[in-house]
Amino acid sequence: MSRPNLTLADLIVIVGLGNIGGYVAELTLRARLARRLLLVDRDTYGPGNLAGQAIAAGDIGVPKALAQARRQRRIDPTAEVEGVVASVEALPLGRLRGAAVLGCLDSRRARQVLFDACWRLGVPYIDAGVLADGLLARISV
Repeated sequence: MSRPNLTLADLIVIVGLGNIGGYVAELTLRARLARRLLLVDRDTYGPGNLAGQAIAAGDIGVPKALAQARRQRRIDPTAEVEGVVASVEALPLGRLRGAAVLGCLDSRRARQVLFDACWRLGVPYIDAGVLADGLLARISV
């Protein structure tokens, strides 16, 4: 498989590190789609996250962005991975500048804010989500 032609030093921004975002980060590195990841989430992992998310018991109580950044650096020590503990609403617009932004959010408001920011920056935005009953996945570009 050929590697896509990315820009801005192959930076991928992933916002939301729950059911989808953690796995997307891992697959992005394993497939060598990017050498740099910026992982953004305001939340902390709780015991209920163990069953369906890409975490270990030691991640409970740790901010999702920091736990996933640590995990991704273990998967590929050569990649540059930064975790940012913040809501997308509080994130400076310039932090979203990259080859693409992947939104894996569970809030309509946060998705709208992220979409508007990417539109203003001219950055490709891919939005993914799962319905709460787990029977339907959605991806929008």
